[in-house]
Amino acid sequence: MSVNLKAPVFLSQYVARGMVERGDGGAIVNVSSVASSVALTDHLAYCENSKYSVGLVKVCSSPPIILIS
Repeated sequence: MSVNLKAPVFLSQYVARGMVERGDGGAIVNVSSVASSVALTDHLAYCENSKYSVGLVKVCSSPPIILIS
C-alpha cells in the first residue's frame, strides 16, 4: 500500500518540476476508481487508495499552475 500512496506523489512532483523548468506547462492525469466515493465490502485498502488519489489531485491542483486531473 505504501507504493500506491507514495508513487503518485513522487511522480507528479518529478513531472511537474520538468514542466515548470521548460515553461511550457502541461497536464498530469491521475486515474482513480469509483471506489473513492462508494464503499465496497471487504475492500478497505482499495477504497482508501482511491480516496487518497482523489485527495492528491485536489491538493496538487491548487494553485493551478499545471493542470492536474
